[in-house]
Amino acid sequence: MQRISFFIPLALVPLGCFGGVIGFCYNWPEDSNMFGLAVSCPSVDIDSLHMWIGSSIGLWVSIIFLTWYVLFPQWNGMERDQRLFVLPIRDNFFSSLGLLMKRKDETVETKTDRGNGDEENPFVKEIEERKKRKNTKPYVYICGTMWHETRQEMLQLLKSLFRLDFHRSKYKIAEKVFKVDVDYFEHEIHIIFDDAFETDNISRQRLPNEWVKQLVECMEEASTSVARGHLSWDSKPTKTTTPYGGRLNWTMPGGTEMTIHLKDKDKIRHKKRWSQIMYMYYLLGYKMMGINLEDSFFAKETIKRCPYRRIASILNQLPKYNVDKAHNSFILALDGDVDFKPEAVQKLIDKMKKNRKVGAVCGRIRPVGSGPIVWYQQFEYAVGHWLQKTSEHVFGCVLCCPGAFSLFRATALMDDNVMRMYTSPPSEARHFIQYEQGEDRWLCTLMLQQGWEIDYAASADAFTFAPQTFEEFFVQRRRWAPSTLANIIDLLSSWRVTTKVNDNISTLFILYQFIILSSCLLGIGTVTLLITGSFNAVLKITMFDSYVVAVTPVVLYAIICMKCSNDKQIVAARLLSAVYTLVMVIVTVGLFVNLATEKSYSPNFIFVVEIPFIFVFAGFAHPKEMMCLVHGLLYYLMVPSTFITLTVYYICNIHIVSWGTREKKTEDDNIAETESGNSTNSATPPILIKCLQNLGVLALVKERTGLIKQLLGARVEQQSDDNKTKSSILPPLGATPVPRTETRRPAVRQDPDAWQSKEYFGLKGKENIKKEETDFWNEILDKYLIPIVEDKQEKKKIQKELKSLRNNVAFGFLLVNFLFATAIFQLQNNEDQLKSFYILKEYEPLSVTFLVVFALVILLQFIGMLIHRWGTFLHLISSVRLFSKATEEEWAKQALKETENLQSADHEVDYQETISLSTISYDSRVNDFDIISDWEPVRDYPHDDEQTHTEYERNFRRRYETIRRNFGPSKKLNIESMHKHNTDINRTNLYLRTFVRKCRS
Repeated sequence: MQRISFFIPLALVPLGCFGGVIGFCYNWPEDSNMFGLAVSCPSVDIDSLHMWIGSSIGLWVSIIFLTWYVLFPQWNGMERDQRLFVLPIRDNFFSSLGLLMKRKDETVETKTDRGNGDEENPFVKEIEERKKRKNTKPYVYICGTMWHETRQEMLQLLKSLFRLDFHRSKYKIAEKVFKVDVDYFEHEIHIIFDDAFETDNISRQRLPNEWVKQLVECMEEASTSVARGHLSWDSKPTKTTTPYGGRLNWTMPGGTEMTIHLKDKDKIRHKKRWSQIMYMYYLLGYKMMGINLEDSFFAKETIKRCPYRRIASILNQLPKYNVDKAHNSFILALDGDVDFKPEAVQKLIDKMKKNRKVGAVCGRIRPVGSGPIVWYQQFEYAVGHWLQKTSEHVFGCVLCCPGAFSLFRATALMDDNVMRMYTSPPSEARHFIQYEQGEDRWLCTLMLQQGWEIDYAASADAFTFAPQTFEEFFVQRRRWAPSTLANIIDLLSSWRVTTKVNDNISTLFILYQFIILSSCLLGIGTVTLLITGSFNAVLKITMFDSYVVAVTPVVLYAIICMKCSNDKQIVAARLLSAVYTLVMVIVTVGLFVNLATEKSYSPNFIFVVEIPFIFVFAGFAHPKEMMCLVHGLLYYLMVPSTFITLTVYYICNIHIVSWGTREKKTEDDNIAETESGNSTNSATPPILIKCLQNLGVLALVKERTGLIKQLLGARVEQQSDDNKTKSSILPPLGATPVPRTETRRPAVRQDPDAWQSKEYFGLKGKENIKKEETDFWNEILDKYLIPIVEDKQEKKKIQKELKSLRNNVAFGFLLVNFLFATAIFQLQNNEDQLKSFYILKEYEPLSVTFLVVFALVILLQFIGMLIHRWGTFLHLISSVRLFSKATEEEWAKQALKETENLQSADHEVDYQETISLSTISYDSRVNDFDIISDWEPVRDYPHDDEQTHTEYERNFRRRYETIRRNFGPSKKLNIESMHKHNTDINRTNLYLRTFVRKCRS
């Protein structure tokens, strides 16, 4: 592509210019007037014309000779300008020649450096460093967090992990057997299973719960689905008891190690953030660095330290070897229900390899499911990635890498104020919102404040289950939205320091985020005014009445959210959403009525035309996601529900910091509720009851009630824990009941290995944990992850602070929106008196200002999307090869395809097609192979007792050896048969290439 699109056009420009000038001067030798400019040419006759043409061709040939190396580039695609050209690139006089002549020649630079002896050449040093990094394969820790996922969600994640194992095995075998150069990554898998134990009612031991059993049972089904058939691998795990609970180890069919860490919340702190802290310290500290203590590593003697960061950083105190190792190691964060392909992970790694300053990369998350709520989210996710993610990526940094599918660089996590700050427990009410409700966004905020760049890879797709019910969707956004606001406010409040430390975040980008935040905060007032204007235009009621009708539902729902339970809030939200859907029909009619009276240059007209155009164009710019535009109609009808109902819901519920979804009450929770109920009943009786007791009325009522019950033979029965009933005397009304000791559960028996006896774990033996690892876990547990002992007084204090924060935020939020809406309403309602202050005496200034700013933000996001799509297009073009012969890349693709077929468990693989290769031979002039007669390929594998193979490698070996034994010289195949059996030819070429190479070696 570089030869055709760069070298050939630029090389033809001088020749075209010479020919044009000579032809013009030959035909119009006299002075001419062209485009108002006087053009004078020297007289040219036939004799001198040959000299001109000859000298021009000579100059052009010299240019081609000097820039001939550009035809044979040795650079990778999508390189930076600094690596390709001698700066500055632009030449004001000879732009085409400047681009050609300033193109760097890698071979010349390398030779120059070798001839300089001890002198260092930064250019070649950079090249060698890049080649070294290219030869070093990245190491990825695949880390997923699980809790109470359904069977379908577990299968979706496990299939993705088994695909990674299949992919790794395929690439390693192709590299080993077919000797092709393929780019892949090494990895190991860790799944952190939160709250995996429960107390058995009979044995009183801590045993794995039903979700752990479900996960283990899904292993066989997931492996069979990926391998396209049954595998004879050992699907039962090795069990190990650990200080935090236990873990299960599998060796997958492709040789990948997978570990399931089972957390016991009685031994280690639960919830997602603490699971992330757990695997970060374990993988980056213990496994990668091989250390137990944080501070002991820095006390060791080191040979050479590396000034890695230009700012104060803990990384500057590490040895260069450890920094390089950490820089090429990554953590892939996954949710328990995500679905992805290995190619998506490779695209995330490519982003990391392209820029060493990138600390995290997120992919394109696509929600899956069925129903209107999922359709709504599909459009919402699409627009968020089309416009918001791309604009953040182009103009600054992406602010959030979702934990569903994101890649983090180890050095970025290990940096100052990132991982260590991430371990901070919440000590204030606002910390519960920022730290616990949106841990992924907070981690990214810490990385941005430390100077790391966060990128977005649009082509790295991942699929995750989205909430399908109204309640689940609202509860999810109740967590996400306050956390998003809290982290953006945190980033804005530290903008001076962040802009100095982070080169990718500018003051203008901070201003852009401030405008986005302001538009979100004023969403209620904006939509309320939109409804007010529509009621006035369509229903022909006064502006004041329209405003009252539009504001009343907002006030009522805010009161419901402040006073009622969550179930009643959801019911009211459903009702309001249905009503608002009908209101949007009125709003649509009102928009057309207002546009009919507006001029074409009015702000309202321009805004209404701009928004649909941008959305539709963005959809066409993403052809694979164009169907999301259909769901945009549903999103449009749900605008009031989104900006009013949902906003009021999460603002009035920010004091609730529980997860809210997939929660199941445990025995401890039931006991706590029982005790809470008893304490509630034992509270001080109401004043009316006290008065009746003082007057003796209650004693009289109790005496008459007891007499009646004795006459009727009634008995008061009470249910005990062992389901036996026993009679009791009715306690006096208002008396404090004695707590029943039967409700207290017996003490849990402490047998750490009891959980290993579960049948679904199989009969495979257990492993003992190393002493060094035990010491590591004990230290980490004591320092960061020890379970929090609930202090009732502290809990009440935090709850009180959270409610106070809720009251202040809700009051301020609603007050700002009410003032904003009232101000614009008064300006519009008093149009006649304020006409002189209007813009062009037609348009109210405050609303026009808000409208113009919002329109400019949308336009800026649209421009960012275009720039990002252009970059994606260049990325695709850079990998395209035109008019080229068979290359190593094509050989690698064919080798990978063949390896995939041979290693799979599919018993319907066409063996005859492969074995029939023995009946095919090719002319050396056609296939570019010198066929050697009487040759026998060397053995590619040792005997079974000489080497241990994975399950996939055993499948490959069995079929590959069959092909090797049956391959040999025979009849020639004519050209027509070659075109007819193109697939066979590609495969045969591959085996000929492999066997002949082995024979020669």
